[in-house]
Amino acid sequence: MELGKVKNLLCFFYEFNSGSIFTILNIKPNKVTFIIERDKGFQEDYDNVKSYLIKRIKDVTIDSVMLGEPIYEELEGILKEFSPKDTVISLSSGSRLVALLAYKLSLDYGYKAVYGDVEREGMFILSGRGPVVFKRAEEELRIKDIIASSGGK
Repeated sequence: MELGKVKNLLCFFYEFNSGSIFTILNIKPNKVTFIIERDKGFQEDYDNVKSYLIKRIKDVTIDSVMLGEPIYEELEGILKEFSPKDTVISLSSGSRLVALLAYKLSLDYGYKAVYGDVEREGMFILSGRGPVVFKRAEEELRIKDIIASSGGK
C-alpha cells in the first residue's frame, strides 16, 4: 500500500515530536494539522515547532486544533472534518491513549494511519484492510530537527 500524495496529515502534538517531524518530512503533505490536548501547556513549544517546519519545508500549511474531553468523542469530531481519501493520521507522537483511540477511529472510518519510526529510519503504513507495510525513509532527522521537535530553537 502506498500513500500517494497526501493532502492532509493529522499529527498529535506532545512533549516530544521527533516522530511527527520525521513523518512530516517524509510524507510532505500539503497541510499539517497538529491535534493538541487541551491544558497540557504546549502552546509555546507548538509555536516554535510550527515556525521551524515552515522554514524547513516549502509549500506546507500548518495549523492546530485543541482536543478536549471526552477524548474519544472530541477526536471523532475532529476526524469527521477531513476526508479519509486524502487524509493520513500520524500515530508517531502524542499520548498512548490518544494514539490508540486515533488508530481505532482510523479503522472505523477508513483513514490510513502511519507510524514514523525514527530508530528504524522508516514508516509503518497501517490499514485494517491489508498488511502493515514498512517504507524506508527518504529523509532522516537532523540534529536541528530533533531539537525543534521538543520546542527548542
